[in-house]
Amino acid sequence: MKIDIVQCQDLNDADGIGKSDPYIKLHFDEDVAVPHRQQTHVIENTLNPVWNLSYYVLLKDECKSFRLDVMDQDVGRDSKLGHCTIVRAEERNRHNKNGGWLALEKGGNGRIQVFYTELKLDSLDSIRSERSGALLEAARWDYDLFEVKAISGEKCKGGGFGKPDPYAKISFHDLKEDNMVLPHEHLQTFTVSKTNDPVWNCYFHYLVHRDVRTFRVDVMDEDVGRDDTLGHVNVVIGELNEHMDQRLALEGKGTIHIQHVRMPIAGLFEQHIAEVPARVERKQEEQSNAGQPHGHQNDGAGDLWCGVANTPWGRIPCKAKDGMAWYPCGGSEHETRDFELLQGKFKFTKIQPARPNGHQTDGGGDVWCAVANTPHGRIPCKAKDGNCWYSYGGGELESRDFDYVELV
Repeated sequence: MKIDIVQCQDLNDADGIGKSDPYIKLHFDEDVAVPHRQQTHVIENTLNPVWNLSYYVLLKDECKSFRLDVMDQDVGRDSKLGHCTIVRAEERNRHNKNGGWLALEKGGNGRIQVFYTELKLDSLDSIRSERSGALLEAARWDYDLFEVKAISGEKCKGGGFGKPDPYAKISFHDLKEDNMVLPHEHLQTFTVSKTNDPVWNCYFHYLVHRDVRTFRVDVMDEDVGRDDTLGHVNVVIGELNEHMDQRLALEGKGTIHIQHVRMPIAGLFEQHIAEVPARVERKQEEQSNAGQPHGHQNDGAGDLWCGVANTPWGRIPCKAKDGMAWYPCGGSEHETRDFELLQGKFKFTKIQPARPNGHQTDGGGDVWCAVANTPHGRIPCKAKDGNCWYSYGGGELESRDFDYVELV
């Protein structure tokens, strides 16, 4: 999320002599955002301060709202000039520039001008590839967005009997200050049981200071009591917007396959906001050219089309309309604008077509476009081998009552 704190007007005068010295504190719940607290600088002796500052935050899906406290700097103890709580936009509107002038609670006639917009992390690849030149020319914040993908390990062997239970852990060392990398804690993949050749395909995202140049990957063997080290490697981060795809030898045994890229976060948002209307218009044109819809959701969502979403877990059949797609994966419903509609004449069939429409890289393998018969209508979905999975209400639901969609 990008948050633009522009200005305040008509603030209360909290000082007996002179005017207030306002600044703003930005708060998120600690367990849903990093960084969860930030604040502006103080502007002295004014009731109409102008900051024009932008802040960036990594959010979890569980984040519901954030809060802005307008404060008056004072000797001894600062006083409050008012606050406002901003509820996170509905998912379909998060890419828009939301906000505007908001009244301050317990702030008299005071008001604040703030804007906020979001960029979904699963759309980074398409934005970066389409706008690579413009990104390099964009304004740069002190921190960059850093993405690491731990793909797999090969020939990872421990010193004990049997095969290890490996997972990969990402960390940063030799930092001048703790806040040069956010989040602070080490992030890790899930554990793959009893194998020398684990496959993870896990993404991690950080805000990293522009001076951070290296990170470390440890491959660990999960064990009772204390986990054992199978090997590690120190990795040099590439230049800005340089996508690195590396198979690296571990100091221990085996190799690890990773990808990583450092991106200018301010530039990503600038290009994202500029590109969204054009992308939506293109997708709506494709939808009109795709012909009749493949399904209909009877809870108000209306007509839906089959598509294939480009996701961190491969190309997954999805339901789509009006420039947005929803696909099922890992028990959840995910949303993306990076997808292609199924184009051309089609027929419904109970027989699995010879050619798959997508491939899921987390072990799901080849998958086909289908339409599930559900209590909520006929919903486009993914299917294989007599089962289908469709996204609805934030979840991934399974059914055996469906039809494959075959182009003719």
